[in-house]
Amino acid sequence: MTLAALHGEAARHFCDCATRMTELWQESVGSRSAASPGLLESCLRLQVGDELEQLIHYCRSLVAREEQILRRAGMRRFGQAWREHKRSHARLLRRLERRARHCATEPPGELARNVAMLLEDYWALHFPDHDRLALSLLALLDGGEADEAQGSELPDGSRSTADRR
Repeated sequence: MTLAALHGEAARHFCDCATRMTELWQESVGSRSAASPGLLESCLRLQVGDELEQLIHYCRSLVAREEQILRRAGMRRFGQAWREHKRSHARLLRRLERRARHCATEPPGELARNVAMLLEDYWALHFPDHDRLALSLLALLDGGEADEAQGSELPDGSRSTADRR
């Protein structure tokens, strides 16, 4: 899988998860007057917990696959950019794991909303600050001919640096 394709998959997955979390949050807000609020909260807590567990599993896999692609392509040659990219991944995983630890105590609707916002904030910063830079640096390593960058549409709809040459 190419880096651009992996980013497209991640964008779709994050968007789907943020949508589901937002729906769970809205359900918790809209159902405050339910006849069985304790049962509703328990159900929501289970759903949010399951979503969060699946998201953490997906993110661990995503980070491992992305970092493997970047290592193979020679990204470590760009020391500071490589370290910052990995730190951004590690921060995401730590923040998700911290949220999972609060699953039993934080109201499930708030937790769902916070996870959706975390994903949106992460993508808004990580993709332009790290992933786009990685695609550009990899294109430089291969003289603009890397399959990770050439002819690829990025998850935000723009074209990679190699395509603009």
